[in-house]
Amino acid sequence: MRRDILDAIVQTVADEGRTVLLSSHLLDEVERISSHLAIIHNGEVVIADSMTSIVGKYHKLTIRSDSVPEEISLMPGVLLCEGVGSERTFYFCGDIEKFTTHAAKHDAHIMDISSPTLDELFYSIVKAPHIHRTAI
Repeated sequence: MRRDILDAIVQTVADEGRTVLLSSHLLDEVERISSHLAIIHNGEVVIADSMTSIVGKYHKLTIRSDSVPEEISLMPGVLLCEGVGSERTFYFCGDIEKFTTHAAKHDAHIMDISSPTLDELFYSIVKAPHIHRTAI
């Protein structure tokens, strides 16, 4: 019911050529209906871009290695590294080829590459020891 009402409101306003500003913690709904996104953390805009651009810039990579060297975790663009043992998941912003090449130099095997959900992206930004900011 809530989904239908939200869709109807957004469609009606969009058909009139107006912009809808939605503030929500329900990121699955934001992801479903938004063309642009801004994420605010601690009162600061940390991401503001089109959904298309965000999907193209931010990546979720799972790697497997006997030992994951710190150099991979400290690579520019890495927001967060999670996991223990031989398998780690990285949330990364930037050139995916540079990351995979760098990881391969350290005998890390890429198991999966995907786009993070908005929930995962938000979590990686909030938990990041250093927040990656994009130009607004």
